[in-house]
Amino acid sequence: MNIPNRYHHSKKAQKVRRKPQAVRARKAALKALKKKLATLAAALTLLMPIASAQAQSQDSYKRLWHAVKAAGVIVYLNPPECYGAYFAGNYRSAMRTITICQDNGIGGSNQEADWTANDLGTFRHEAHHLAQDCISGGAANNRLETVYMDTYGFARQFFDDTVIAKIVSNYRILGANDHVAVLEVEASAVAQMNDPNAQVLALTKYCL
Repeated sequence: MNIPNRYHHSKKAQKVRRKPQAVRARKAALKALKKKLATLAAALTLLMPIASAQAQSQDSYKRLWHAVKAAGVIVYLNPPECYGAYFAGNYRSAMRTITICQDNGIGGSNQEADWTANDLGTFRHEAHHLAQDCISGGAANNRLETVYMDTYGFARQFFDDTVIAKIVSNYRILGANDHVAVLEVEASAVAQMNDPNAQVLALTKYCL
């Protein structure tokens, strides 16, 4: 099934706009937080396991990055199309590209910025679209299929039905049909799963 590239993207979250009183309250809360942080210095050693987990996570993302490249897909960071874009990323089957518009990136700079949790989620989402492309008979054929047999059952491990319905609604507003909506639900669930190593295994199985 041919699927327009415009559907394979992660929507960028809207920036939060706060009222003046909310801004003042937030500043006061941050000031109080800084005072509390001074009392936590003795507990810094407890952060060592967290730091170790973060390092391990970085390694898993490097493996995912290399798996995407090994499948013949180029990842572009903050290219010109990101300037003023409403999406956070996209996957283009025919062009064999993934685009990531980073939260801290400057659209058009083509320069890597510091990665946020949202950026990493976008990368996981778009990398899964590559797996969906490969499972349908090979990357670049623009015929994506689901990886999990019970897509909605899989998605319910991470989202409730209200969130799933919202994902479907958002993509239908863009003109997506039922098949594309299911693909996006699955990619969103994989991004929420937050297991780059599992995605590496999927790409190795279906793309390499």
